[in-house]
Amino acid sequence: MHLRHRNYRSALAIMQHACTGNIRKRRARESKEEGPPLGLTNNVKSWSFYVDLLENVGTVENTKMAYERMLDMKIANP
Repeated sequence: MHLRHRNYRSALAIMQHACTGNIRKRRARESKEEGPPLGLTNNVKSWSFYVDLLENVGTVENTKMAYERMLDMKIANP
């Protein structure tokens, strides 16, 4: 919806929160092993969309960090 209204910064913020989320809460929940992790952390399509937004709206450094994080989390392959 934000993209349709050309509000790219808020769309980027939403995708950043969806892909990275609150790391502290996620780690606490994963340590208890209560079901799936919070957010869309392992979803390839959401990460691809997030990286596309970063490439078009964000900075080179942020895009580079996102790609490195995808590789670290084994969501993408080199």
